[in-house]
Amino acid sequence: MTSEFARNSASLIKRFRFVIFAFWALLALAGLKWGLLFTSATVAQYDSPDGSDSAIASAKINKHFPSQSGTNQVTILLKKKNTAPSTGIIDLPGMKQLQLSLYNATREEYGYDVANPCDNCFFRSMQSYWLLSDTFNATLLARSFLSTGDAEGESTLVVVTYDTDESTDKIDDLIDFLDKRVNGFLDDFGLTDQVTHGLTGIQPFADAILEGIADDLEIMDTAVLPLALLVLATIVQSLPFLLMPIINILCTILSSFLIMYPVALNMDVVSFTPSVMMSLTIAMSIDYSLFLLSRIMEETNEGRTLDEAIPSMLDNAGHTILVSGGTLVCCFLGNLFFPLAMLQSVGIGASTALIMALSVNLTLTPAVLYSIGPQLMGCQDWLNRATHRALVNIGCRTSTDALHDQAVFEGGNGAINGGGGGGGGGGGGADGLSASLI
Repeated sequence: MTSEFARNSASLIKRFRFVIFAFWALLALAGLKWGLLFTSATVAQYDSPDGSDSAIASAKINKHFPSQSGTNQVTILLKKKNTAPSTGIIDLPGMKQLQLSLYNATREEYGYDVANPCDNCFFRSMQSYWLLSDTFNATLLARSFLSTGDAEGESTLVVVTYDTDESTDKIDDLIDFLDKRVNGFLDDFGLTDQVTHGLTGIQPFADAILEGIADDLEIMDTAVLPLALLVLATIVQSLPFLLMPIINILCTILSSFLIMYPVALNMDVVSFTPSVMMSLTIAMSIDYSLFLLSRIMEETNEGRTLDEAIPSMLDNAGHTILVSGGTLVCCFLGNLFFPLAMLQSVGIGASTALIMALSVNLTLTPAVLYSIGPQLMGCQDWLNRATHRALVNIGCRTSTDALHDQAVFEGGNGAINGGGGGGGGGGGGADGLSASLI
């Protein structure tokens, strides 16, 4: 027996289904414009919790070494290739010119003077073997920028310190500047075949994480999602019905990213939060669609019309996913009680994705069924007939079997479109849909 609340909810969704379409369409369009910026607004580092050992140590460093407060480093590693001469890397022809030319380039671009560094500027310092040796004759200090042990003299470092209070874009521009200049100088001084280089540090690490997130999202879109949809189609036995979970996933991702974008602008959101949200969205949307669409198929299989089946779907499957999703939301919101911003941001992002997945599935799915549900079922019947005819043509089925299936399908269509009026019509509908699921 369908509850009155479910019937009233279904009636409202049917009445305002075009308003529902417009609402989610506008939210998705806004998500395309602003929501996709969410991934670039995340961070790879976050402040330590108050009172923790890390926070206490940071406070002491800032107190006793104020010039190092709010700074970070990017390190350029220059390493010999196997094809390089046996001499140490600093003695390679062109290495001294490379390091000094890199310093001159940063002086022109950022106004940095190694003899008169600025504690309030964006570009704080640069240190390298030849810069220290040539400018200050600090050979002993300079040797700390050379590799030791088994790889003694095989590699050297160039360390650049910058102010972290500047925007991420400006820091990324600095990293790109250093990378391009080193590449160019390696080529200019004939070191391309002898020396390889790479950049490391907090910001390069964060950029690598963002690239990894993009790769993860691409894998989900191209591999995981089609596989999940294939499993759903196998269970529900309807290819046209896959339109609904695809729409639901897109609307959920775009709307949840749109909500999280201003959150990321006002608090630290850890960089793997979008991946967690994406994974939850795909998993829950497929799961919720499985519950809802399976219930619809069961109801219509028993001879009920869509107008009768949708309220029952909301009352039974809708109640199940609402309780399940609500439980998960409460669990993820529990992360807010941890003092780590990393866990808090994941909890907010995951809860947002789940709430939007529930909202989309419980409103958009029945709205689509009310609007084009009969057409989707009719399309599936056509696919079934075409499949049976193809099997007859290649000899896998007999024409007698195909004629029987056609008669059963026609009986099933009469029940779906005619509401199953009469015992014979209802029975034919059930048999027809049962045959379509074989």
